Amino acid sequence: MKLTHVEIEGFRSFRIKQSLTFPELVGLYLVRGCNESNPKLRANGAGKSTFWDAISFCWYGLTVRGLSSTAVESWGSKGKVRVQTVLVHEGHTRTIERTRGPIQLLLDGQP
Repeated sequence: MKLTHVEIEGFRSFRIKQSLTFPELVGLYLVRGCNESNPKLRANGAGKSTFWDAISFCWYGLTVRGLSSTAVESWGSKGKVRVQTVLVHEGHTRTIERTRGPIQLLLDGQP
């Protein structure tokens, strides 16, 4: 199983839609950050841990820290939380999406 794409919207510090597509290359990836709101903090507060929390929330309904849908909503998101992951498994592309507002779990677009 290979994670190829992640989209996050309304989830904690990811207020507006953000997406990340992983390269085709095999190997480990280093996730780095740059705090553009407060450059003195450098990579602190850039959303690196929140990125992994979003993937956990999408797949399991809880973050790595055990937070559920009501606790992960961004300020100003008006109740809309959406995390979508795209995986390739045994040659098949699968999409998993979890939303709040309304609460849904979709596999390949189906409930």
